[in-house]
Amino acid sequence: MISKYQQLRAQALPHNRATLMALLKKHGIQSLSVFYSGSGSTGDTDKITATPPEAVARLADVTVSLHQAKVEVLAGVAAHALIAEKKPALEALREFTLAWVEQTHCCWANRDGGSGDVTFNVAQDTCRLKHTEYYTGSLHHEYSL
Repeated sequence: MISKYQQLRAQALPHNRATLMALLKKHGIQSLSVFYSGSGSTGDTDKITATPPEAVARLADVTVSLHQAKVEVLAGVAAHALIAEKKPALEALREFTLAWVEQTHCCWANRDGGSGDVTFNVAQDTCRLKHTEYYTGSLHHEYSL
């Protein structure tokens, strides 16, 4: 069963995608990729690249409002809500990436982990997630004569 919190996070993704796509378009960015990796039990974003390359620097002082799922517990009762939260654009891009990865590959950084990227293609109005899961395989053989 999916929790109310997870439902709100899933509802926020399309809104946040549209907001970030509009931000990138406004700042003349043709495409932008956020790369991430992790293993053990930790994962994070590694770098952000853009076309044109100087576009990342344009976003350094820009803020954007994203929807965030929040839970508040009052008198033992949990209240869930989507709230608008302003944050620096580069942080918002990182958070969007990790939220989408977590939504599609829960606990992706655990054990052997994984890596990938989220790419915004502004001209085509597409956003693509490419994810690679890592694993250690083994084969067991046993013989008797």
